[in-house]
Amino acid sequence: MSLTAVTTINSIDYSSYNLKSYSAMDGTKTTVSYLDTSFAVVGAKVSDSATGEESFIIKLPDSTTGGYKENGSYKSSSSDAGFNWTYNYDSSSVFTGGTETENNITTTLNSSWGVASEAANVGNLTEVTDTTGLAAGALASSGKIYKNVVDISSTDKEVTFFDKDGAVTGYQYIWGSGQTMNGSSFFDKDDNLVGDTFTDGFLTMSNFFVDNGDGTRTESGSYKETTGGTSPTTLLERSYSYVFNTSTGDFVSGSEVVDGETTTYGANWAVQGKSVDVTALITAGTILEASAPDDVPTNFVIAGKVYTSTETFSWGDKETTYYDNTSGAVIGRAVSFSNTYNGVKSEGTTYFDDDWNWVGDVFSDGTWTSRRFEKDNGNGTKTETGFETDGSGWSREWVFVFDNSGTFLSGSETQNGVTTTFGANWEVTGKSADTSNLARLETKASLDALPDSFVLTDSTTSTEYALY
Repeated sequence: MSLTAVTTINSIDYSSYNLKSYSAMDGTKTTVSYLDTSFAVVGAKVSDSATGEESFIIKLPDSTTGGYKENGSYKSSSSDAGFNWTYNYDSSSVFTGGTETENNITTTLNSSWGVASEAANVGNLTEVTDTTGLAAGALASSGKIYKNVVDISSTDKEVTFFDKDGAVTGYQYIWGSGQTMNGSSFFDKDDNLVGDTFTDGFLTMSNFFVDNGDGTRTESGSYKETTGGTSPTTLLERSYSYVFNTSTGDFVSGSEVVDGETTTYGANWAVQGKSVDVTALITAGTILEASAPDDVPTNFVIAGKVYTSTETFSWGDKETTYYDNTSGAVIGRAVSFSNTYNGVKSEGTTYFDDDWNWVGDVFSDGTWTSRRFEKDNGNGTKTETGFETDGSGWSREWVFVFDNSGTFLSGSETQNGVTTTFGANWEVTGKSADTSNLARLETKASLDALPDSFVLTDSTTSTEYALY
């Protein structure tokens, strides 16, 4: 048996121990035994040249503690990064702590074999430069971010995230079906769930959680539904960021964006406002700028124009949203329909304010036409305006003012050119007519046949006449 002096094993310096070694072969396997100065076997390394599998363990005295130190390693193949460890024991062979290194991660163990900390040499890791789609709760809050990826299968992976100092901050477990369905789950360094993602070719979703450190937590995410395929059409797109009280779960504040429209919430989900980026959406063609038609509520009109986006449903109805072009706030909505029954086409639109309160409607079936709008005057009253005609020449138009309890205050209505003015409680205060389109009767015989009250006198010519 030939002995060889040993200085290093697996790149670790053992020269101070004056070790010797000898080798034995069995087929493709080689066993190297290590001896101390008393020629006692203190360790061994077994390697298989056919597979690359290798195992090593050695136990040596620790002069600083009076106990001993166990070093070891194992790798299943030549391509395996391997698992390495250093375990410390006292003079009574009681474990006092140690380290384990696997996949570039070094885990420090306490005397109860519990994990005291985890860290890595960032020089051996991949820097994360794009955190899109990653859970903030699994990442460092400042400084550079690094990751280590371990392939579990052809579709599944385990990702460990590190801060600039190599400390573990969280994990990502990626899974897949081998086709279009896949997803991820994220955990913080203490294995608390902090988010997940999912897609199946039609739906793409994410949901992330992060503790803000001030008694609140933020939940954020997104949802996108498409028709799928190589050129998918987006059916619905939503993103959100909500803040909750950590101890009670009460909603504190937040916002969500649905198809480009942002809704801002205060405590207990109270809506504080809705808005869009009108300029950007006009450029993108999502919002249209057009001259205002006559049949929309006046408060939907800005300087003679309306700014709208329209969604057409599969059954033909349309939903239109009206915007303030300066603030981007939603100022109203409209739902329109059109159908034909027994050869008669009917169409109409119902208008709502930004909170879906009714503010008016228009309707036409080719014979009957009507429109009616209601506007809050901001002083405890509301004004109702309307028009209707039956297509035979009869028409009616009105302007009525009510208080917020529905009590009539004042107004007027005009039927076929005759205007009636009302005071409180519908009291008639006057009537007048538009005479510009009336015919003039001036023959004496005809005038003599009329009651005196029907006969008028021209103040310029003193000529008598009647209007009809």
